[in-house]
Amino acid sequence: MNEVDELYEKIQLADESLPTPNFNQTNVNYPKNPYTNEIYEANDLYRYGHRKGFNETCWLTEEEIKAKGLQLKPDEIANFIESDLYQNDTHYRNVKFYNVEQLDKASFDTLPIDVKPTPSWVRNDAAEEVMKAQKIAILHNSCSSPRYNPINHSIHMPHPSQYDTAEGYYNDLFHEFGHSTAKQLNRTPTTLAETVVFARKEALVAELTAIKLCGLFKI
Repeated sequence: MNEVDELYEKIQLADESLPTPNFNQTNVNYPKNPYTNEIYEANDLYRYGHRKGFNETCWLTEEEIKAKGLQLKPDEIANFIESDLYQNDTHYRNVKFYNVEQLDKASFDTLPIDVKPTPSWVRNDAAEEVMKAQKIAILHNSCSSPRYNPINHSIHMPHPSQYDTAEGYYNDLFHEFGHSTAKQLNRTPTTLAETVVFARKEALVAELTAIKLCGLFKI
């Protein structure tokens, strides 16, 4: 992680320290087993899983994949997350986890369907169309707060069902989109002086982006 990425991490921490989040903390996006729905107690999977860019939140260990006779895509075999795992009062070290999206199509199609709750609010079609037109991945795979990942230029959101209102959801989405424009518009710092004020400026840009876009779409 370079200095600019570290600055984005600081911005994210500042966002997460806000007193009242727009979403409800539930376990809907916690990494789980697709067969048993068991939520894995694997800290590194929580910390780094969303960064891989998968929209699915179901994972399997290397041993589970072998036991089920499933096949990984050849180019995904080395693309695992390694984490300690606590299961049945036993501590397993350095367990390899794969997201179900890393399975080949034949194996993926045998998995049980992961049914998630339906949001209680209606999506804004105009806002959805505009965001689809942006060259940025929007993934609903965050276990905690919304966040922008500058490494692969993606927004990671809680599941829509964790929001009580469209206003709360789109406010968070547009806020993170505001963060993403720093990379798109080359606002990343190039001098020490710029670096000092970067985080504060970008937090303000993100908040103003959310306010402006929510107003534009009458949310």
